[in-house]
Amino acid sequence: MQVFAWRIEPGQYPLEVEPPKEVPGGQVTILVPYGSLFFAAAPVFNEQLPKVTENSRHAVVILRLRGETNLGSTFLDVLSRYGEALRSQKSLLMLVGVAPSVRRQLERTGMLRSLGHENVFLSDSLVGYGLEEAVDTAEAWIAERSAP
Repeated sequence: MQVFAWRIEPGQYPLEVEPPKEVPGGQVTILVPYGSLFFAAAPVFNEQLPKVTENSRHAVVILRLRGETNLGSTFLDVLSRYGEALRSQKSLLMLVGVAPSVRRQLERTGMLRSLGHENVFLSDSLVGYGLEEAVDTAEAWIAERSAP
């Protein structure tokens, strides 16, 4: 299990980099996990997530889940706690590339409600479309909070 960050510049392909140590405030951070997301990997995943600090205000973390069809309950617990930590700093967690089966799982567990339906972007046959939509939404959300 390894988590990378993607940096996306306009008109460029994503650049895969190490995730930041802390969630940077007022910015979009895209995280991409590789490997199993079941219970044994959940603690490893949790350790690799950027820490949420008091400097992480008005940030959005986008987690790309493309290709995942079932998330373990331990992984969902990690996501739930991370989303709550972000909300405590007036920040958001967005999920992108979500398969219909995972969306049903999120709905069944109540996580869809806590994340917000508008922060979960379904997987699409147009690879990258959902990510682009999520980044646009995240940047608009941050801009609204930065406006005087």
